[in-house]
Amino acid sequence: MNTTVDSRPVGADDLVHLRSCVDLARRALEAGDKPFGSVLVDEAGTVRFEDRNRESSGDATSHPEFAIAKWAAENMQPEERAASVVYTSGEHCAMCSAAHAFVGLGRIVFASSGAQYAGWKADLGMEPGPLSPLGISDVAPGIPVSGPVPALAEEIRVLVEKSVRSGRGENVTRGPTGRWRVSPRRSADSPRPRSRPPASVRPGSRESRARSTRWAAGAPTA
Repeated sequence: MNTTVDSRPVGADDLVHLRSCVDLARRALEAGDKPFGSVLVDEAGTVRFEDRNRESSGDATSHPEFAIAKWAAENMQPEERAASVVYTSGEHCAMCSAAHAFVGLGRIVFASSGAQYAGWKADLGMEPGPLSPLGISDVAPGIPVSGPVPALAEEIRVLVEKSVRSGRGENVTRGPTGRWRVSPRRSADSPRPRSRPPASVRPGSRESRARSTRWAAGAPTA
């Protein structure tokens, strides 16, 4: 993954909008979605559109960056789009980078990078997604980008961990090497294996057959 960082540093105004993105990511997590949020700001500094991840709807393309690209294409003139800035809690995926480039949006500023997100997922034992983890500049090299911001990236890391811990119904524990391990969480009504009948009963005896029948039916064998 190779993301070219814009020569312009992340400034105070940028941090205000990135904070809004982190807040949107937190709201997404609270709603049962993945913790991502994005904001579209025009040349005058006015917030034109904002959204959060909504993949729980069943549409895996419901990324906020993708929603911004579609909204901008329908509501902004080409010159407005080119002069705008998209702020996001996490660097665009390949799909969103392509959409951003196709509609002609301008600079992107992200709180956390795609490389960081891929690393967090690996540490949590999560399978990689269906797309290669390409940076924005790998997909659309003409788009100026800035980020990540370490302090905000740490907040996003915590949200990602919480998403795996609670939103996906999994237990997250640290293994002996210090890496995170993810295992399914058993619910109260999950099927549980039953113990075998006692081995002390002579195989083939009437008592053995009776106990085996009770065991198969889930009844006590003692």
